Amino acid sequence: MSAQESFKVIISGASVAGLTLANALEKAGVEYLVLERGDIAPQLGASIGILCHVAKVLDQLGICDRIQDITIPLLQRQNFDEYGHLFDDCQIFRNLAAKTKRPVMFLERRAYLQTLYDNLKDKSRVRAHVGLKSFAEDDKGVTVFTTTGEEVRGSILVGADGIHSTVRKLIAESVAKSDPERATKLTKGFTAHYRAIFGISKNQQRGDPTKQLLPDGTIHDHYYRGHSGIAASGVDGLVFWFLFVKQDSPSTSPNCPRYSEADAQDTIRKYGHLAVGPDYTFNDLWELRLNANMLPLEEGIVQTSWNTGGRVVMVGDAVFKATVNAGLGGSTAVEGVCNLGYMAGAPVFNFLLDPDKSFPSRDAIASANMPLGIQRLNAKKSHPNDRVVFIKPLKGKDEDTAQDYLERIAAQCLPIMKEHHLSVTTLEEYEPNREFVGRNFNSGEIIQLVLKARSGHWLPFNYVQMVMMHELAHCVQMNHSRAFWKVRNLYAENMRVLWSRGYTGEGMWGRGALLATGEFERNTVTAGEELPEHLCGGTYRSRRRKRKAKPELSYQERKQRRIEKKFGRNGVALGADTDAKAKLEKGRATQAAPRVAQSKRGRELRAAAALARFDQQKKEMTPGGEPEDEDESTASETGSDYEDAEGGADDALDINGRKLLDAKGGNMVRVCGDEDPGDHDAANELRELQASMTKYFAPAKDKQSERLGARPGPPTTKEGSSRATSSNGPKNTNRDTEAVAKNGQPLNTKKTEPHGKKAQSATNKTNDEPAPATATGGTCELCSFQNEEYSALAVVTGLSSTVSAAPSRWSVPQEHLEVLALRRAIPLNPDAVSDVHCQDRQAHIIFHEENAAQLAICGGISGSSTDHCGGSPAATVGSNGSARFSLRAVNDGATIDISKVRWEECVHAARAVCPTGSLSAMCLGGATSGDVAFSLEMNSAG
Repeated sequence: MSAQESFKVIISGASVAGLTLANALEKAGVEYLVLERGDIAPQLGASIGILCHVAKVLDQLGICDRIQDITIPLLQRQNFDEYGHLFDDCQIFRNLAAKTKRPVMFLERRAYLQTLYDNLKDKSRVRAHVGLKSFAEDDKGVTVFTTTGEEVRGSILVGADGIHSTVRKLIAESVAKSDPERATKLTKGFTAHYRAIFGISKNQQRGDPTKQLLPDGTIHDHYYRGHSGIAASGVDGLVFWFLFVKQDSPSTSPNCPRYSEADAQDTIRKYGHLAVGPDYTFNDLWELRLNANMLPLEEGIVQTSWNTGGRVVMVGDAVFKATVNAGLGGSTAVEGVCNLGYMAGAPVFNFLLDPDKSFPSRDAIASANMPLGIQRLNAKKSHPNDRVVFIKPLKGKDEDTAQDYLERIAAQCLPIMKEHHLSVTTLEEYEPNREFVGRNFNSGEIIQLVLKARSGHWLPFNYVQMVMMHELAHCVQMNHSRAFWKVRNLYAENMRVLWSRGYTGEGMWGRGALLATGEFERNTVTAGEELPEHLCGGTYRSRRRKRKAKPELSYQERKQRRIEKKFGRNGVALGADTDAKAKLEKGRATQAAPRVAQSKRGRELRAAAALARFDQQKKEMTPGGEPEDEDESTASETGSDYEDAEGGADDALDINGRKLLDAKGGNMVRVCGDEDPGDHDAANELRELQASMTKYFAPAKDKQSERLGARPGPPTTKEGSSRATSSNGPKNTNRDTEAVAKNGQPLNTKKTEPHGKKAQSATNKTNDEPAPATATGGTCELCSFQNEEYSALAVVTGLSSTVSAAPSRWSVPQEHLEVLALRRAIPLNPDAVSDVHCQDRQAHIIFHEENAAQLAICGGISGSSTDHCGGSPAATVGSNGSARFSLRAVNDGATIDISKVRWEECVHAARAVCPTGSLSAMCLGGATSGDVAFSLEMNSAG
């Protein structure tokens, strides 16, 4: 396919995934063709649920309103056990609709497909009764051969042809000889444990058509042993229902049974008498049916790559199929389409924006992340390792390369983590330093890896991978004990076996393709460079201790305790217990039961009881007193399982001398320090790395070997810390820690996650030359501001007093501008403040208490881009200061005319005028007295 040819997507299958993709491509202006072997929207008696997050996607495609017009929102779900008891009257659908402002809907699958098809403007791009027979790939495109004998040429082929996917079958056949294991996974990826009757019936009682079987907007779930049923009223006058029956033995695709009408009738004869709701059975639904069908319920995920490594990829039921009772089948299909758009977007849409460039090659498309399994619903890209939840590189110019580095580290660890049942919440990059390469927090809650040497060169990949094995071993054994080294050596041996096999990960990660630039493979450390002193920087845990669990009481025990609390044991509050009376009367016993009503004796007894209750209340309110056992019926169920312990001298410190804090703001304790250089196992670990990577370690071996003997202690900081401050300045990239001031007090009370590349000192160079202060993350050592997540620069206020020239320019992410946080004004060197370019002399920004910036543009933008903007007088609202903003159009033809809009709306308005230009925000100067100057640049006009 030449560069001048248009990009074209061939979609096999007019399924939910196929037609959703077609609508998305049409909205994006991308050419497509849908091939469907059968009818476009067949009537199979099936129904489908649409959850709130899918409704958002359909809303963007312009379909949601059409579906809402023909459906009734689901608001209530009632669950019954096998005895007909209502054990749960759930309002989750009502709550979801109220929170998301989008309903949960249920309708015929045929109606859903028809709506997707009707929304397409060009119906000629969807061809019915034309199926895919085979395909052939080359480096410039793919040729599809149809069942009607045609040849269709396209750029990529997307298999959205369902559980009996022809595309999946053809891929399996193509790799059967070269990779029989993968062929087996492709053909036998689904298992059916249940069969189900899908039906659509009238929503009326058999004896009285004027009465409904179940109210509108309601779902009934009935559970039995080995079988269950669901009925939903999501469309006026109709009931969508399911009868699930467990099979005697599971079946595997492609050998799952096919059922006939007679099989369905036999199943109804056996289970039809069972109730689905309070007043009706499956027999009632069967007699009132409009359509019904019985099918096996295949479930599963294809456990191999979902693409050919070139121009063919699969989505939807072709590669993952969920059980229908959760309503996730159609939802995951739509999510797969969205994920495919995110993953393939980079190489493909770069070509669409500039057709003069050559079309992306087979390898370029293959290097785009294809989905490997079920994703988080809001995930924008697929994960290389489902046992690592978050992957976080440092912010900066090498962020993309570091992201790729960490993802490949995670991908290669997957078999080891699966085999040994390991999981990591966050795998993140830590700044270069002299002391360590990796460390572990809370047994795998966070693992930090150093990817670069202090020179800026990347550390060898296998070197960091072995450090990862070390830190994974700390998830099992936090101390450097014999048990730890046994685990670590096992993981290291497993990794060496994976290296010998050429394993680099699952799916597209298994191709072993490196980053397009090969940056972290090329620009590695040289043999003479100094590496961190230790592989491991220690392990840490939160100081918080777990609360003692209260004994669980049965309902009868809780009831008895409430009675005793109200009336006393043996009726003491009623005056019926003689021993209690004697106790209240200070040991004075009586021969006969006294009169308690309207007598002196009764008044004394009541007064004594009142005083006893008052004393007990005083005891409960006394600080430090032993509280009475709290009644479980009134105990809080939302309290934390942990309680704070007293801080001490052994609070963990980072390498910059600051305290490490966990996500809750609590102190952390260092469980295990750096590995002992005199330890035999630690020495063996270092020698293993030196032997396997001699080109990095051989010349420096003598220096490294010195560390195996006695070492002087680390230098002491001014604050008296035993940890040396990094040459790059104070920084803490732990997502669950917070920088604290020198006096040990937090700089802010908000436990947010610092990230990005920290500000550098103007005096941190060996030649004592002043360096411009940059602030793209971490803590600024000049102004002591913490750069919080979602703050623009937060600390673009600091310039060293030695800097008098115009400052450098700092990049500001678009989404950060709206929540820029400037906590206080700091007097700075006036010479370090430069002018701001602007065309609108009245542009300014006001900061409110909640740090929400409101942009007020009083006039349009035009004229020369070199004018200076005086701006309107600074307006200070609340205590957060004010900042002046300005807009600059680099191209004189660009025009923006906005009035009182927020940043996101500003971007949308700018896009309407300049759809192909890039929007960026650049800081053109420093700041003084709480005023920060920014500029919005549009590099080209539309």
